[in-house]
Amino acid sequence: MKFIPVGSRRERIYHLIRLMFYNWKRKGFVAAVVNVSQRARFYLSKELALTSSGYSYRQWIYDHEPDKKALEKQIAEVNRFQDKPLVSIITPVYNPSPQVLKDTINSVRSQTYPYWELCLANGASTQAGVREVLDEAARSDQRILVKHLSENLGISLNSNAALGMSSGKYIALMDHDDLLASDMLFEVVRTINEHPEAEIIYFDEDKISADGRNRLDPFFKPSAWSPDLLLSTNYLMHSVILRSLIEDLGGFNPEVDGAQDWDLSLRIADKERKIYHIPRVFYHWRQVPGSAAREANAKPWAFTAQARCIEQYLQSSSDVEARVDFPDLGRVRIKWGNSNPHVSIIIPSKDKVDYLRACLQSILGITAYDNYEILIIDTGSQEVDTLAYLEEITQNPKVSLHLYTDRFNYHKVNNFGANIAEGDLLLFLNNDTEVTEPTWLEDLVGWAERPGVGVVGTKLLYPNGMIQHGGIVMGVEGHGSHIFERLPEHHYGPFGSPDWYRDYQAVTGACLMVPKAVFEELGGFDEAYQVGYGDIDLCLRSGQAGYRVVYSPFATMLHHEGGTRGYSLPPSDVLRASYLMYDIVKAGDPYFNPNLSYLYRQPTVADPREPRREERILRILHDFGLIDTTALEMNPIPGESLVPAPVTIQEDKAPGKKLLIVSHELSLTGAPLTLADLARYLSENGFGITILSPTEGKLGETLENFGAEVIINPLILRDSRELLRYMGSCDLLLANTILAWRAIYAAKAITKPCIWWVHESQFGLEFAAQYPKVKGAFRAADVIGFPTQATADLYVEFTNGERVEILHPGLDTTKLSPNYPFTLSEENGKKFTLVNVASYEPRKGQDILVKSLDQLDESYEIECYLIGRKLDWWFSQKLAFMANRKQNIHLIGELTNEDVLNHIQSADVFVLPSRDEALPMTLLEAMYFSKPVIASRSGGIPEIIDHGENGLIFEIEDYRQLSNHIQKLYDDKEFRRQIGKKGNEKLTTELTFEIQGKKWIEIISQHLN
Repeated sequence: MKFIPVGSRRERIYHLIRLMFYNWKRKGFVAAVVNVSQRARFYLSKELALTSSGYSYRQWIYDHEPDKKALEKQIAEVNRFQDKPLVSIITPVYNPSPQVLKDTINSVRSQTYPYWELCLANGASTQAGVREVLDEAARSDQRILVKHLSENLGISLNSNAALGMSSGKYIALMDHDDLLASDMLFEVVRTINEHPEAEIIYFDEDKISADGRNRLDPFFKPSAWSPDLLLSTNYLMHSVILRSLIEDLGGFNPEVDGAQDWDLSLRIADKERKIYHIPRVFYHWRQVPGSAAREANAKPWAFTAQARCIEQYLQSSSDVEARVDFPDLGRVRIKWGNSNPHVSIIIPSKDKVDYLRACLQSILGITAYDNYEILIIDTGSQEVDTLAYLEEITQNPKVSLHLYTDRFNYHKVNNFGANIAEGDLLLFLNNDTEVTEPTWLEDLVGWAERPGVGVVGTKLLYPNGMIQHGGIVMGVEGHGSHIFERLPEHHYGPFGSPDWYRDYQAVTGACLMVPKAVFEELGGFDEAYQVGYGDIDLCLRSGQAGYRVVYSPFATMLHHEGGTRGYSLPPSDVLRASYLMYDIVKAGDPYFNPNLSYLYRQPTVADPREPRREERILRILHDFGLIDTTALEMNPIPGESLVPAPVTIQEDKAPGKKLLIVSHELSLTGAPLTLADLARYLSENGFGITILSPTEGKLGETLENFGAEVIINPLILRDSRELLRYMGSCDLLLANTILAWRAIYAAKAITKPCIWWVHESQFGLEFAAQYPKVKGAFRAADVIGFPTQATADLYVEFTNGERVEILHPGLDTTKLSPNYPFTLSEENGKKFTLVNVASYEPRKGQDILVKSLDQLDESYEIECYLIGRKLDWWFSQKLAFMANRKQNIHLIGELTNEDVLNHIQSADVFVLPSRDEALPMTLLEAMYFSKPVIASRSGGIPEIIDHGENGLIFEIEDYRQLSNHIQKLYDDKEFRRQIGKKGNEKLTTELTFEIQGKKWIEIISQHLN
């Protein structure tokens, strides 16, 4: 934001104020003030070294770690533990600084959990004072055990000596110059009591300066066990491990000194273990000269040992040959052997030939792996250069072209390609990617053939060399986003490095490999998604099926993100992802760390005051128009799931034929009345009808009388979440009027067939211009029904004429009687009577009718009745003012349907002066009663009124022409009778339920099947 720069003091003040109001709302004013005052000094301090979030690691320590009082409380709480196992801390010692060694020992003695022993094996240290520090420690605390070795046996054998001294059920690994947090063992044992099956417990760590004063560089580890991450870094280092596991393996292996702890971790993790993570920083790795904590290449000899221990592990646990090398400092690369499977590279494409050319040239020109085919799935290219290139490139025997001619759906396109593909492995690749090194495909193949792997992704870079994709973390910036994005390629930070192999919940579909057998088992991509989220969805389903989703950083490619089709997402995709992924996002990504922020794609220490992940999902729904501001304020944070308390409609009724109808209101006006007639007709033909409306209305009782279920929900037009509550048990949705546009997205999100019945003409266009997301709903509906062709033509830019039906329910003549009493005639004697039935609003044009009457000579004895609901207050006032000037104009207001029909039957002429109209039911009712009609040339009226034959037409706003028509009908009774008769003939032959209703049932049945 321009006025609140990210990372600025102003931003921190803004969030501090926001926090206060947040706590005030939930906990009360006093609690809010106390909470903010406790944090204000640290939150606003200029001295804090800020991360990109404006929140420092120092602040995180203050917010998360226990103070003296909390530690004292832990000491008392130990007695509540049912299990109080002895934990043996084993530490090989060789020439540390005596003072540093004292600090290490004291950090153990400061533990709030007392049942420990510290086993120190001194490898014949030559540093003065070391022996004395050890002996003094042993004398001062019987829990400290010291063994002086006659010689330095190396770190592995020294560690084994310390292990041999121990007797605890659990072993904690600690170096002689590091520090433990005082509550480490307490929290570890608490976890053991909560999970007695625990075999390995690991936690987060940081570094501490040589003088012990400053803590920095935290490493927040994945909370879920990530076996493939262990191949890149020993993130189990310094864990607490069940003693029997270490003893069964024979302790540490001296052949890999320098990587002995990594070797132990790999051997322990070779079998399925009960592994738990505590997301707290309990281990402080001291930065002393000669330590890897201070300088990564301090022990270059260790790299050989690391490669050897990883290769030994892979040889013992895998059927294929694997080699390990270190392409750069701290980067482990595994080169898998493979069975040379056939790979199908599936590339959807449309025009943008420069991207496609660069992609194919890089694959064909650089790739070392040879057993592959390329399937170009063209989705409608038209540019001459593209068509020429496609003809040229398909001369290469490795490249084939396949045409996809249906409406574009990215996931259908990829499934189409997968069905054609002949490969054992499928690689879904964007056409705006470029290969940069020869072994990229070999790397993906090697991983895809690993047992238990379902999906493989890779590092993608922007053309400027910054990271575009390093894996996806669910919940970051919403549903899930690329982690490490826009960081340097070889970055290292609080979540480690994008150069590490990792297990994720998801990777991007821009370059995604999956074994074909797994792809078919999972059912391919979910075609309910139009453009986005399908890659994440496939990965999540892969994980749920028991497969791992692996990220490899060594098949690196360039990615011109959004180069082909841009970044736009259909709201239905966003809603579907929100609905299906909400629980996953709410729970937090297990391969991430709860101490890291979900606000940023760059791993950053999390501010506990940042918005919750659930709130971000709602904000995204709001941004896509799926929730309006009022609904967001009324229903801000959902519960356990995005859609609480689903409602079953028409339970045990009309199986397979349950229709959910969304109406904007239930008043006795045009669109609701039209809907009611259709609903009754469908009910009589065996459909179960449920009608949702935001407000009650007089029509509700009528609907219930013929068996419809009526549900009032004030948020039904404002909040797509509310719509989803009812859609699960329906078979088809019918959205009535353009105001119900959110219902279309909701139906599309959960793959319910939907018909959108749009009555509005110019008003609808203006509404769509005001709310741009309305336009996209036209592409989402299965059928778009308009009452007339003229109305349909107005929306052609949104529909392209596709899926459009001219639908009107027709007039249900069975409910009408030609023998209504002529009450108006009785009241008015022989006066000439005009009737208009429409809501009082500018587009209905009642003011035009009043102005037309002003043009008539006083000799014309005319009574005019304006019947309708006050929809626009200002217009209603204006109309009342105009009517009060004349004695013969009556504003009747809203009437029952029976009374409206009575007025129409009693009138001499029905007048429809609308500025904007589709095809109102009242016009058909007038035609049924053989009433002559005068109507404006708006909407579809000219489609049923043939001027001079079955009615009279005047140009919109032309009140003089309307006045002339009134005079003509007043003066010529026989002409009135003739056009009224022909109007009735038009109605009975084309616009009755018997004709239109069959069409409705045919269309509904087609989509139900």
